[in-house]
Amino acid sequence: MSTEDRVLKLENAFATLVGLVRNMDERMDESNSRIAVIESNLGALSQIVLELAQSQKRSDERLDKVTERLDKLTERVDRLADTVEKFINESRSDKS
Repeated sequence: MSTEDRVLKLENAFATLVGLVRNMDERMDESNSRIAVIESNLGALSQIVLELAQSQKRSDERLDKVTERLDKLTERVDRLADTVEKFINESRSDKS
């Protein structure tokens, strides 16, 4: 193989190498763009999850208050029922 052939082969190899490097560079740029989009979406998703957690906490607090009020109301209704039942029983006793 002559020197010119070797030089030509080296030039072709370098040209191929340069093409591969450019291709890799383009892919890296695309990957970096995709990563930037993913990071942005992840940040937005994190904010949504935080807001959801805060909303859930407020809902739990409200539910606790409603449960407490319902318990008190149930006690009052039970006392009222006892009073009505007692009144009815006394009325029956008085009629007898």
